[in-house]
Amino acid sequence: MLIESPLALIAVCTTGGAVLNLAMMKVSREIKAGYRHLLAGAAPTAASLAAMIGTNDSVVANGSDLMTLGASLVGGLAAAIGATKFVTPQQRLRHR
Repeated sequence: MLIESPLALIAVCTTGGAVLNLAMMKVSREIKAGYRHLLAGAAPTAASLAAMIGTNDSVVANGSDLMTLGASLVGGLAAAIGATKFVTPQQRLRHR
């Protein structure tokens, strides 16, 4: 089994999706919402999978591992979309 603590992975990916989405919204408002949600929601899952695989020559992912990764991806996407429902970006102040 590749993933030892599935609930922790889902929680971290969900939180990471929301935080990345808000950070991307603050830094660059030119990124379209759909693209921002996809990047922010999928990045924590991809990063955690890459960290688990590491430098191993071969890795076996069971059905429970794939379900956990799917749940973390869905959680990250839902958190990224939900974060923008409750937090609206402020307009930049123009310097005179």
